Amino acid sequence: MKSISTLHNKLVIQINEDFFLFSLKNVDDSHRLLTTMENHFRANSRNDAIFVKDVSTPQRKWMYDILIKKGFDKQKLYRQTTTFSKRM
Repeated sequence: MKSISTLHNKLVIQINEDFFLFSLKNVDDSHRLLTTMENHFRANSRNDAIFVKDVSTPQRKWMYDILIKKGFDKQKLYRQTTTFSKRM
């Protein structure tokens, strides 16, 4: 069973005890990819994944704790975009 969820602009895939993080441009892109994957799984009758949107503060805190324990950088987890604003 897989757990596929969003965390700000990231897509988090958990397979058993392994975590994979994919960083996208912004929060909307991560939600769009999650929705696309969910539709693809349903269209192909795949029932081996749980899809969870980034919706609550307790869920985010729980995800932060797990990912930090797995060795992911805390500062990168808190980022919500991958682009920088132009400096003047």
